[in-house]
Amino acid sequence: NSFVQFLKLVLQSTNICKSVTLKPIDKELQIYFNTDLISTHQLSDNKINLFKRNYNNYKNKELYSFKSSLFPLKLSLIEQTNVITNERILTLEEALELAKKKSRDKIKLNEKEYIISEKQLKESIFNSKIEIEMFYSVYEDITEYEYLE
Repeated sequence: NSFVQFLKLVLQSTNICKSVTLKPIDKELQIYFNTDLISTHQLSDNKINLFKRNYNNYKNKELYSFKSSLFPLKLSLIEQTNVITNERILTLEEALELAKKKSRDKIKLNEKEYIISEKQLKESIFNSKIEIEMFYSVYEDITEYEYLE
């Protein structure tokens, strides 16, 4: 069944390679590895995390999802990334300069390329968030070389 295959995929991606059996009984899902009952979960609309991580702040990225047509259950393989927040109190000028520096750092240039000029086009301030639009003039070598024989 594709549901069991999905769960096996999840377990293989976490380096747990055993035989998986799912048994939905009433409003409960029993999960077996080989013949051992390893987990029992009440079926509800709540999310169940089988591989818990102790992140205070995290970002989820759903890699794969499976929804069963037999019973109301959705299984997802979600990659969790720990988010570390760095809080600082800045003046408006410091925050704008930091935003400009981050904007410059996102431009990928090789050693022969460089920024000729930059201009701030727009600035928006929302509570404690600043958004800026920047325009850059950049010197870059866009020629392609082809050897002829």
